[in-house]
Amino acid sequence: MKKTEWITASEAALIISKNSGRPVIQQYVRDLARSNKIKHKPLDGRTNVYLRSDVDKVRVKQIKPAASRQRVLEENPKSPEAA
Repeated sequence: MKKTEWITASEAALIISKNSGRPVIQQYVRDLARSNKIKHKPLDGRTNVYLRSDVDKVRVKQIKPAASRQRVLEENPKSPEAA
């Protein structure tokens, strides 16, 4: 029988950061849990723990800064983002 492993938000943030190649904060882990992207359960009245197998699947993409998106739109007015 496979053991279910639960981890803290700080451990989850480190794993997601490593897997994504960019920093991720603990608040993002809590947001993922709140939006049901990863399973969580209460540890005590204040702390939650997160399912390791769900955390291992999460990858965070880099979002282009707004100025870069605007430059792309100006250079390529027919791009899909311009619509």
